[in-house]
Amino acid sequence: MYDSQSALIEILKIHRNPNLEKFSRSLIPDADAIIGVYSADLAAFAGDIIKSGEYLKVLDFPYNVCHECDIIKGMIIRRAKLPLGDKLPYMEKYASHIKNWAVCDAAAVKVKSSEKQELLEFADKLIATGKEFNIRYALVLLKCNFADTAADAAVCFDRLERLEYGAYNADMAAAWLLSEIYIKNPSDSAAENIAAEYLMQSKRVNEFTFRKALSKITDSKRVSDIQKEEIRQLRKTVFND
Repeated sequence: MYDSQSALIEILKIHRNPNLEKFSRSLIPDADAIIGVYSADLAAFAGDIIKSGEYLKVLDFPYNVCHECDIIKGMIIRRAKLPLGDKLPYMEKYASHIKNWAVCDAAAVKVKSSEKQELLEFADKLIATGKEFNIRYALVLLKCNFADTAADAAVCFDRLERLEYGAYNADMAAAWLLSEIYIKNPSDSAAENIAAEYLMQSKRVNEFTFRKALSKITDSKRVSDIQKEEIRQLRKTVFND
């Protein structure tokens, strides 16, 4: 059923939504050929491919041919019941072909505690490349695996201090990571939160990322109205808004 990428593409075309295709092209202008298939359908295809046992074959299909096919590969990488060591070669190949944020975020792997150090080493290699989407992928992996505790947050802060800011997609991922750390490490006041403290002290994080992190916090339904107002006041204090 999934003997070739062309066969998969023909199956995906059956589920094509022209309006979604048009919207996706406006949202992801740098994507490769877009068919226009909803994420829920792509997730279902990824699940079916994993169940079929053909998923490693699909992961070897050429990249940057079909946007949805690459998204499915990311979903397979994320969901396949494989040890991280077996996933890493596919993750490395995946990272080398990422061209937009949607493909990047599809492969947001969550690992076991025993695999976190191995994942961190992979993330460090991605960051060291200095490439925008490699950095974004590294930060997305950190968000999924290193945002829950103060100790893990310190790992994230260390990596954030290594970045050269200014690449939009990487900066947005940094803001996303910081907001997730804020949300998952609640404090009595916004100013005392470890993410807010880091932002106030950092000499590396640029204004764009700082502002976006605060915006993501105030947009979250997981943050109280009181702390949202404190964040708004913090923004006024820092940026004289």
